[in-house]
Amino acid sequence: MTAPLDIHDAAAKSADESDGADYFCPNCGYSLRGITSDRCPECGDVLDWKALGASRIPWMHRKHIGVFAAYWRTVWLTMTDSRLISDDVQRPVSFDDAQKFRRLTVWIAWAPLALAASAGLLLLTFDQSTGGVLDAWKNGPRIVRLSIVLQLLLVPICCLSLYLFVLAITGVQSYFFHPRSLPVLRQNRAVALSYYACAPLAWTPVTAALIGGYFGVVSTGAFNKLPVTLMLITWVIASILVFGLALLQTVGWWISTLRLLARTTQCGAGRRWTMGFLLPVSWVLLFAIIGVGIPAAFVYCCFVVLSLM
Repeated sequence: MTAPLDIHDAAAKSADESDGADYFCPNCGYSLRGITSDRCPECGDVLDWKALGASRIPWMHRKHIGVFAAYWRTVWLTMTDSRLISDDVQRPVSFDDAQKFRRLTVWIAWAPLALAASAGLLLLTFDQSTGGVLDAWKNGPRIVRLSIVLQLLLVPICCLSLYLFVLAITGVQSYFFHPRSLPVLRQNRAVALSYYACAPLAWTPVTAALIGGYFGVVSTGAFNKLPVTLMLITWVIASILVFGLALLQTVGWWISTLRLLARTTQCGAGRRWTMGFLLPVSWVLLFAIIGVGIPAAFVYCCFVVLSLM
C-alpha cells in the first residue's frame, strides 16, 4: 500500500530551488520573508503557514496520484476554479513542472491537427487514386518525380509548422504576466503559472473529432435524405453543437488566461483589457506567420526549384 501523501513535503521537493522560502500574503501580496507570526504585518490577515507551503496543483503531485489523473485534474481546475492554480503564486513554484504541463498539452492539441492536415494533403497529392501518381513516377520525366517528392515533403513541413504554432500560442500569454510593479520573484512565479492557462487546449482531440465527423456526414449527403424541415433543424443543431464546442473551448482558454493574470499579478483593469484584446490578435498573427507562412514559404521555394529545371 502506498504511504499517504504529505503535500507539504511534495511541494517542497518540487519547488524551484531559486525561490528559497519566500512566501507572499494571499490577501495583499506582502513578502513574508523573515516573518514568524501568524498575521501579515501589512494587512493583518491571518496566515495559514501549512497552506502557504502546500501546492494544490494536482500536476505537482503526479508522482503520487499518477500522470493521467494529475493532468486532467489540473485541466479541470484551470477551467473551473483557477484560483487554486493562481494561489501558488504565494509559494515556491516549479517552472520546470509548468513547462512539462505545457509541452504535454501542446502534443495533445497538435496530434489531431497534424493528423487532419496530413490526411488532407495526402488526399490532394494522390487525388484519391494512387494509380495516377505511380504511373507518373514510373513513366514521367524527372521534373514530375521531383514535384511528387516536394508535394510529399509538404506533409512534414505542415506538421512542423502546426507544432511550432501551437507551441507559440501556449507561451505568448507569459509576456503579460510580469508587470514591473511586482517583485522579480513574484513575476517569475506568475510567468510559470501562466503556462497552465493553455489547459483548455487538452480538449482539442474531442473538438477535432466532432468537426471531422460533422464534415464527414455533410460530405456523404446524409442530411439531404431527410425531409426539408427536419434536415434544416438537424443541420442547425449539429452546427451549433460542433462549432459551439470549438468556440467554447477558445473562449474558455481566453477567460482562464485572464483569470490567471488577474489573480497572479493583481494587476489593474487596464492590463487585463490590454491582454484581453491582444491575446486573440496574437493567436491570429502567429497562425498567419507560422501556421501559414512556413508552408507558403516552402511552396514558393518549390516553385522556384521547379522553374529552374
